[in-house]
Amino acid sequence: MPSPCHLAAAWPWSIGALVSSLAALLVAGLVHVSSLSRSDGDERTRAVAAALWTRSIARFTAGADAIAAFVLLGLVVLLTAADDASGRFCAWGFAIGALLALVAARVGLASAAAASGRVAEAARSPGDGARRAALGGGAVAALASAGLALLGVCGLWLVAPGIGALFGAAFGASGVAWILRALHEDEAACLSAELFESCVAALVAAMAVAASAVLPLALVGAALVAAIVGRRAPLVFAAAAAGLVALAGSDSAGAWASQAAGSPWDRFKELGGPLAAGLVGAFAVGSAARHAASGSAPLASSALPAILVGAVVLVAHSVGGLHGVALAGLTLAAARVVSRGGELVAPITASAASLAQAARPGDPDDAALAELARSSRSSAAFGRGVSSACAAVTALVLVRVGFGGSPAPALDLRDPDLFVGLLVGAAIPSVAASTFLLQPTARSGAVATAASTTAALRAMIGPAFLAVATPLVVGGLNPGALGGLLFGAITGAFFLAARNESAGPALNVLIKLMGIVAIVATRR
Repeated sequence: MPSPCHLAAAWPWSIGALVSSLAALLVAGLVHVSSLSRSDGDERTRAVAAALWTRSIARFTAGADAIAAFVLLGLVVLLTAADDASGRFCAWGFAIGALLALVAARVGLASAAAASGRVAEAARSPGDGARRAALGGGAVAALASAGLALLGVCGLWLVAPGIGALFGAAFGASGVAWILRALHEDEAACLSAELFESCVAALVAAMAVAASAVLPLALVGAALVAAIVGRRAPLVFAAAAAGLVALAGSDSAGAWASQAAGSPWDRFKELGGPLAAGLVGAFAVGSAARHAASGSAPLASSALPAILVGAVVLVAHSVGGLHGVALAGLTLAAARVVSRGGELVAPITASAASLAQAARPGDPDDAALAELARSSRSSAAFGRGVSSACAAVTALVLVRVGFGGSPAPALDLRDPDLFVGLLVGAAIPSVAASTFLLQPTARSGAVATAASTTAALRAMIGPAFLAVATPLVVGGLNPGALGGLLFGAITGAFFLAARNESAGPALNVLIKLMGIVAIVATRR
């Protein structure tokens, strides 16, 4: 976390991050307004779309009620337990993070619903209008989610002293993303909340171990600028990241405050190496996940991504230490932003295909729409791979931050408690995954929606209790066992997420939630 003496020097860059976040929100609004000018079909298509929207918003409202209860309960508990200003800032940061995550989900739900009808209508005409409409809907959700994440984190960093408010925001965002996924909300809403949570958690992890918060904030700001530019966004982001590293490497005492002592070249390696590892790792892991999703290499669905993530961590740590690992995780999160919501195209096109089938059954144009939905799954697989890698690396940093704040001894491989912790930790993601697979899907009708929401909430209690209570209990009894528990959970969740399309995103949120709770457990 940056020291107060660097705040004045960092202020211009922090304002720049705020400006980029506001620009992303503005562009998201403009793109959404522009997409509304497209034709949304005939009267029958609009009627079916309205019925689907009514069902989606009813279920989202039911989920929002559960989230409101979660936020209120968490706020009361945190405020009651707070014994200083830092604790109170943590409580209010928790509420802000949860609220912004819910807003991101709501924006994702609205943008996907608006895009699906226009995709269905554009598929009836030759050309790639349907694809561009789907990409526009995904871009709106991605820009809004990442813009809200940067706005919230940067605002809390400028207003609230210390790291407590940021940890609270990450806790609130993870809780909301977990609840939305547990309730089987609309896929676009869930992905929007998870993208927001991924950016917040990666930013907080990097800022917690960095000598200055400027580079993490500027890096996400550069990703937003690249996403706004659109054309050749990865190249724009790579060039911007290289420029930021050059600035940071040449300034050892100002706003950037690199942790490496020595020459500018040493500082450049410390910062540039992890960023390069993160960029290359994002492409490699995403490509491996996309190849595995095709069904041609089922073993690669978990083995190859695991090897690649391990390589990213080793390279980043060898040149930058824990700070380098945190920067690599943040780069993986930034890569999701640069993709402009490519992983959101799949749920949008799938919704458009369902809409078209209900509005005009037997229409030959629906075959083209179905083909577009199938082709978009490769982009979704790429995004899931990058998301799993980002979650594993970010959770690793959060765990290390938790142990760094206490005098816990090094993990002893001769300690049987460590082995027991590994087994218990690996079992928690399996329990959570089975819960998601056994839950009933959403049904239509107000009574059915309420019943399915209640059933989902009841099923969520067990995994949520394990994720929150287990690190607290184990951390109070044996720090060595806590380390085994958390590392077992990270490993188990990563392999399950790589092979499980339905429960994978929720497991990515789960391990970061456990990492944040571990910080509380080791700093009590």
